[in-house]
Amino acid sequence: MTSGSGPGRRSILLGTALSVTCLVTGCGFLRGDPRPSPVPAPPSPDELAAGRAARTARALLAAGVSFTAPPPRLTTALRQLTGGHREHLAALGLPEPETSASASAAGGSSAAGGSSGPGAKTSPAPAAPSAARAAAASLAASEWAGAKEALADVSITTPATAGLLARIAAARAVHADLIRAAAGLAPLGDLVPPAPPAPATASGSAPADGSAPADGSAPAGGSRSGTDATSPSPTGPSLEAADETALTSLLAGEHAAVFAYGLVVARVPAAREKLARSFWQDHRRRRDELERRLATAGRVPAAAEPAYDLGALPTTPAGVAALAVRVEEGLAAAAFGAVAGAEGEGEVREEAAADLVRAARRAATWRGGPVPLPGGPASGRA
Repeated sequence: MTSGSGPGRRSILLGTALSVTCLVTGCGFLRGDPRPSPVPAPPSPDELAAGRAARTARALLAAGVSFTAPPPRLTTALRQLTGGHREHLAALGLPEPETSASASAAGGSSAAGGSSGPGAKTSPAPAAPSAARAAAASLAASEWAGAKEALADVSITTPATAGLLARIAAARAVHADLIRAAAGLAPLGDLVPPAPPAPATASGSAPADGSAPADGSAPAGGSRSGTDATSPSPTGPSLEAADETALTSLLAGEHAAVFAYGLVVARVPAAREKLARSFWQDHRRRRDELERRLATAGRVPAAAEPAYDLGALPTTPAGVAALAVRVEEGLAAAAFGAVAGAEGEGEVREEAAADLVRAARRAATWRGGPVPLPGGPASGRA
């Protein structure tokens, strides 16, 4: 039998060569046990949280631009809302969805009454009030849920990501307020319910009814003289140094806010006095809570300063509102710093994020509109 030189012989030679090579290199595919491919590293908590934030931002942006024929009062609110979500996507390092630009342009021309050029389509008529209110309530609920989602990720991410998520959560909560107000709906409650107030002490606290001095000046010492000089004994969990610094910063902001709101309450127009008193009570409650948190950890809470520089005293309603905005934006900035400075996966960071949300909502109430990312330079911190 001749060996031949056809395809069969070449196959035998190739098989022999492969066998020899596998003896040297250990080829496993011929035995059916391929070497495992390198397993990619799982995404980090930051990457997962940023992905959730981006998906929700895109969904909320799409919901805003697709709002059909909004009534005039909602048009501005929707424009502010969609602009905010675009800012959030940019802050997350992601491009705006391609479809949103065209949809926004179409929605903007519709809200403005449509084009008057040749061949222009007729703008849709505004939706019936009941239908528009229902759609606005649904959109506000989505924003509210998005705020809660971002807040839930604050404690599991690194400081930089946690700070951004807290600001995004604050903006979404403000969006919910804005949409509901434009639709004539009552505001929602607290995104993170505060701790129940403790019984009042006799250490020079502000009047129980939140009244202001008759001369219109701010109460001396932030409306109370501060805490006892003796060092309290620890009765609760200890604090890490970073958490103590964060809580102390928040307390300093609340001391200043309590002082400033004494003047705001005294000079605000009658129509907004109830609102101002409510916010004043909120600040006093949070101040007391922060003092208790520090005291139970064995720390001496810092007392309020005798007075705070509020600048020129406001003489007009607009000036009073501007002062309140500065106070709240200063608190939002302090809360943002506390989020970034507190220990991760702890209550203090979550508390600071909730403070940022509350301050942003109060500032937007006084300002009459939102900022894309509260708590940072873009919001005009005081």
